[in-house]
Amino acid sequence: MTANVRGGLPRRDVLRLFGALATVGVASACGSGSTGAAPASGGTPSLLAAKGEPLAKATVSAGATSVNHMWARWGINHGIYRKFGLDVEAVDGIADAVAAMASGQLQFSAAGVQTHSGAVRGAPVRAVMLTFKDNLGLYTTSDITSVDGLRGKKLFGPNDMIKEILRRAGIDPETGVNWIQTKSNTKQQIQLVRDGQAEGFTGYPPAKLLAEDAGLREVTSVAAEFPGSPVSIVGTSDQLIKENPLLVKRFLAGTLETLDHMKSHQDEVLEFFTSDWEFSDQLAEGCWDVIEHDMFDGGKTSTAALQQVLDVTKAAQGKPDEKITLDRVWDFTLLDQVLAERARGYAAP
Repeated sequence: MTANVRGGLPRRDVLRLFGALATVGVASACGSGSTGAAPASGGTPSLLAAKGEPLAKATVSAGATSVNHMWARWGINHGIYRKFGLDVEAVDGIADAVAAMASGQLQFSAAGVQTHSGAVRGAPVRAVMLTFKDNLGLYTTSDITSVDGLRGKKLFGPNDMIKEILRRAGIDPETGVNWIQTKSNTKQQIQLVRDGQAEGFTGYPPAKLLAEDAGLREVTSVAAEFPGSPVSIVGTSDQLIKENPLLVKRFLAGTLETLDHMKSHQDEVLEFFTSDWEFSDQLAEGCWDVIEHDMFDGGKTSTAALQQVLDVTKAAQGKPDEKITLDRVWDFTLLDQVLAERARGYAAP
């Protein structure tokens, strides 16, 4: 059972969201053409922007208060994507990034579970790079001490990986709990739980840190049940992969450089958490621990980890025996090319 609740977004944020969606449409039109100047000798254009080259617009859906998604704005604010010829905008609050990518209104998404689920359902989208692993959890009031205690409870969500955890525990994920859909951010959801509007919520870092700080507890998590599973990614559409691979490669190159920049600037990242997010030193250190330990190296993982996610997602959607290949959900072809070019310092072979 699923219900909806207003997320409590201020009017200025609603207006900003409508403005962002309008920009997404413009970026789609700008991002659909080719980008990048070919080298003087001809051949494949460099991933690095040529001097005087106009920037190509691209838009990425990434949560503004998510550790797993913060790379998007970090790369933008540090001018990293501009090095690769891109004018990137990060937008928050897009409820269905899969549909937005499939329709060409959005170029990229940082939401892994949503993109994986969409691809398994048949949407023309794929994950082209992995960013963070298994740190999706379910957090509840302190009186709920096990997954079995979730029966009949109201939870903010849902998503396929948590639904499969419930199913394996003998709880019908559709009727055994009452799902409430909301656009509230993590802090708002925690307050709604404390106010009695729900007994729990699903979330990504810093959800666990904030929940425990507020007296809530982690009842289950992807890390506990499906360790190593990717939960945050770079997703895009099949159409963009086919029609503008250079744009995708440049975005991947910028994202790889951004993740490396974050990991090599601990003090600056900690300062960001304490100043911009107004976290205590303890919460900031906890967020840094996520970056240090949950981030994928090189944007890929093992075939076994991907197969686990595929199997879990198919089961959650009620089609465990349907034959779906890994490359229907993940395509690292362009990432492999970027990694090879990166190893050469982005110089032509």
